[in-house]
Amino acid sequence: MSTPDTVTTDQPTGTAPPGTAAAGGAEAGGVEAALVEVLGRHLRRGPQDGDWAGAVLSDLGLDSMTAIELVVDIEETFDVEFPEELLVRETFATFGALAGVVRSMVSES
Repeated sequence: MSTPDTVTTDQPTGTAPPGTAAAGGAEAGGVEAALVEVLGRHLRRGPQDGDWAGAVLSDLGLDSMTAIELVVDIEETFDVEFPEELLVRETFATFGALAGVVRSMVSES
């Protein structure tokens, strides 16, 4: 039985990769950086190539329980409330999909 490949880093588990902290908060360009920071608290690892744009979140450790914790953290971090109709698998499929939803929620608040 083989074991899945894992990414080993020197950063503590649950922290965002270096250089991704949201210096500007949740402004237009800061949404993605802040979201990477939030994801770093919940996912087992970041994308191997460092490219979050097309990252498949389930490949990085997102499961149904983690998604619930992630929703709460996003709501608190961005001071938004997830509409029920957006609590679907497609919203959490990739970083890009989730970032688009968060951007739209932030712009509406």
